[in-house]
Order: sequence, then structure tokens, then C-alpha cells
Amino acid sequence: MNLRHIILLTLGTIFLAACNMTLAADVTPPPGYVPPTPMPTLGPLFPNQAPDVENGKDIYTEKCAACHGQAGLGDGEQSKDLPVSVIPIGLPEFSRDATPAQWYATVTQGNLERFMPP
Repeated sequence: MNLRHIILLTLGTIFLAACNMTLAADVTPPPGYVPPTPMPTLGPLFPNQAPDVENGKDIYTEKCAACHGQAGLGDGEQSKDLPVSVIPIGLPEFSRDATPAQWYATVTQGNLERFMPP
């Protein structure tokens, strides 16, 4: 090997070693930094016990019928006061598109973008 190859090899080694150095372990947040709030964890995807039709009917009448209506067509007495249209959950065309897990998650966690409380 001649001197030129040795110099190029040495410079290449120094360059690669310099690229490997980082200051990642020495990261200090700027003054006034506020860490982001953690996202809330989602609840379970399925209920703990088997559904009860009579209990579900009572819950629907108490919490859902005011907006969705008795038949689930989105024509409840409070639906006209909302800035968004109420989804007609009673229509088969709509209700078939969601899985039972999606229904359960929507009912238990709500959908605040569409003004639906949990």
C-alpha cells in the first residue's frame, strides 16, 4: 500500500468515527417546555357480561332516544338542536357497517366530535 491509500483510509476512518458521535444523551428541554399530555387509554373492547335486551332498552330510552329517537332514525326531540346531523342508527344500511366491537366502543366511549357523550 502506498502512502496515499493509508492517508485516505485514515481520513475515512476518522470521518466515520466522527459521524458516530452524538449528543443525544445530553438533551435538555428548553426553558418553559411543557410535556404533552398523555392520550387517554381506551376501555375494553367487549362488555364483561352478556348483553341484556331489557336493560339495553332502558339505557337507550334514558340516554339515547332524546337524540336518536325511539326508532333510532335520528329524529329525537333534541336532534334539531345539534350542529351536526344525528346518525340514523336504526337503519339497517347504517347499522350493518359496524362490528359489535365498534358499536360497544362508540356506546361506552362516545363520539365527542359528533356531540355524542359516552
